[in-house]
Amino acid sequence: MSTPDPFYLRYYSGHSGRFGHEFLEFDFRVVGDGRSAVARYANNSNYRNDSLIRKEMCVSSLMVQEIKKIIKESEIMKEDDTKWPQKNKDGRQELEIRLGSEHISFETAKIGSLVDVNESEDPEGLRVFYYLVQDLKALVFSLISLHFKASHASTGFLAGFLLTNMVDQANLSVAITDERHELMRSFSEASGVS
Repeated sequence: MSTPDPFYLRYYSGHSGRFGHEFLEFDFRVVGDGRSAVARYANNSNYRNDSLIRKEMCVSSLMVQEIKKIIKESEIMKEDDTKWPQKNKDGRQELEIRLGSEHISFETAKIGSLVDVNESEDPEGLRVFYYLVQDLKALVFSLISLHFKASHASTGFLAGFLLTNMVDQANLSVAITDERHELMRSFSEASGVS
């Protein structure tokens, strides 16, 4: 059996302010023989005394393939962050991806909207980053929602695991491939996330 290509993705967005260190972070790491990956999510907000939220789940190789496809189609691996806005008092974003023999690690300021992108020194490159991050966040929020609704509704771990990994991921892969930006827009409008 051949060894799978290395794959790792990590995104972080955070700042330190009035409510302490607040952040959103998620990552995907292929494990074992490459037939699955571990997805981890953490969200820390001290606003209204909220506590740290951590979630971890297993995703199938089909989901990993879909994430790789999203990354490749975005062409983020060709970008360079040297002309992107530097981290500042409003916080920073980090994106690290290992895809086979390629590796990128970006750091930039938090981006509030496309106005920030268009006013940057590298609007084309930052736009690629901005849309990829929006797509990945929509994917992660959908996976978390689907996974934990399915596993809490089922009477056993196996039923939740099968439902999540066979039905939801197949349907989500189609939705993401065909309507990636529409999904991101609907989620943003519904939750007020920018």
